[in-house]
Amino acid sequence: MALPGLVGCKGPKQLSEVKEDGGSVRQMEITWLYVEASKQKILGNFEDAISLYKKCLDLDKANHAAMYELAGLLDYAGEHTAAIVLTENAVKTQSENIWYHRQLAGMYGNVKRFSDAAAVFQTIVKMEPDKMDNYIDLATALLHDRQLTQAIRVFDQAEAKMGKDFRLTMDKHRIYMELEHPDQAISELESFLRQNPDDVAVLHALAETYKSKGNKVKPLEIYDRILKLQPDHGRVHLSLSDYYERQNEDERSREELKKAFESKRVDAHTKAEILQHYYQATETHKELLPFSYELAQTFVRIHPDDPRAFSTYAHFQYRDRQLEAARDNYKRATEIDNSHFIIWNQVLLLDSELSDYNDMAITSAKAIELFPNQPLLYLFNGMAQLQKNQYDDAIGSLENGILLVVDNQVLLARFYATLGDAYHEKGEHTNSDNAYDNALKIDPDNVYVLNNYSYYLSLRKKQLDKAATMSERANQLQPNSASFQDTYGWILYWKAQYETAATWLRKAMNNGGDKNGVILEHYGDVLFRMGNKNEALHYWNKAKTAGNASEFIDRKIADQQLYE
Repeated sequence: MALPGLVGCKGPKQLSEVKEDGGSVRQMEITWLYVEASKQKILGNFEDAISLYKKCLDLDKANHAAMYELAGLLDYAGEHTAAIVLTENAVKTQSENIWYHRQLAGMYGNVKRFSDAAAVFQTIVKMEPDKMDNYIDLATALLHDRQLTQAIRVFDQAEAKMGKDFRLTMDKHRIYMELEHPDQAISELESFLRQNPDDVAVLHALAETYKSKGNKVKPLEIYDRILKLQPDHGRVHLSLSDYYERQNEDERSREELKKAFESKRVDAHTKAEILQHYYQATETHKELLPFSYELAQTFVRIHPDDPRAFSTYAHFQYRDRQLEAARDNYKRATEIDNSHFIIWNQVLLLDSELSDYNDMAITSAKAIELFPNQPLLYLFNGMAQLQKNQYDDAIGSLENGILLVVDNQVLLARFYATLGDAYHEKGEHTNSDNAYDNALKIDPDNVYVLNNYSYYLSLRKKQLDKAATMSERANQLQPNSASFQDTYGWILYWKAQYETAATWLRKAMNNGGDKNGVILEHYGDVLFRMGNKNEALHYWNKAKTAGNASEFIDRKIADQQLYE
């Protein structure tokens, strides 16, 4: 309808000033409101559109088009009840408009009023009896309403009108199986195959149905028929693998599984799930490992662009301590898809186990760019920079990471412990002590912090009583550790408790410290203080041979004197 009188018009108030009879003016105002509302809807200004449609309905309560449009916007805004009422009114006002019925059925379905939705779809089927989708929509609503038998009747009606259809056949088959009527499900598939004998999907469904009934002959006949049509049908090989496994024919089952893995038609998700099953099985059945690795290698070869192939293979390698190979495959997975934090975490864990701090620094920096709110990445970066003697960079990463830790006291303690090490290496002892103290406030029994903190205090000859208490606790928590025993003995040395110090250092040597230059030298120093100079010289010589002794070792041996 052309509306030349609207050109240049600013709004409905101006229209009311037009010198025409009241009915015409009112109709023009209604039309303007509807057109303007529709324009605002197209522009995405939904609130304005809703307001204008409502004004339109205030002037014309029977305006079914405005009801329909307003209902759609209200439903989108979550006002489902109001939207349904408006659409119901639109249907009553203009019952021949099929779009109103479709909207109403959809709205009923959205609020799970499936019986009501089915009733509307029945009307739609009557309005458009030659459209297959209408029957499918009706049957779907009936299925949601658990009216399974009625849904089958609807499919039968559609088939009577339009002939056999793949979608209808498969839906009816699924319903019969849910009703536990496998014979009817089989009849449905066989009826379709009489007209479409080479439909592989239906043949496969038929074989699986026979298999579910325990029939040992029919499935093999049908699988053979499918493979003649499509020799590389991976799903059939999966089915055959399962079939032979049920018959305890393990070798034939694995041969079929290998063929399935060679097929690109078996998706990566399915292959990953199968390998996860083998991963769990090989925890106890080690004899399956060679076959599992063969499948994993095939997975990678057939799906070179899928990260799941590489990460799945890496899981096996990591568990079996093939650390470098596992890291390479995890890295490949991140190169294909960098969105999975857990895979980046695995790479960094392996960097740590391999003591590859250069790679850890590079990888953690890349991961931080992708996941800037993951505190663990900053810990890895800080640890790597610390090992690379980049102390300022280490401190920066660790302090940034601490700010991101939420509700994870264990992780926070680890941050403070590493930060204490970084500050110690820089010689900023006050900051180092504060960091260690913060770590112990969170985790008082952190043996790593208890030992390192106490040892560093002993080197500075500061707070020796505190150091002794911490070191003693570390040895209680982790007895028979040569390193911890050496720390306690060395603290006692500086406290001039030489006899007790010697006892603890002998414990350290008995637990493997007899090949450690630091421990051997410490024991020599204690012996010297106790007046056993010849024996002290003997242990100093052993310390030099073992390596890692102090810078004073040569002078001690040459002068047979103690230098500290």
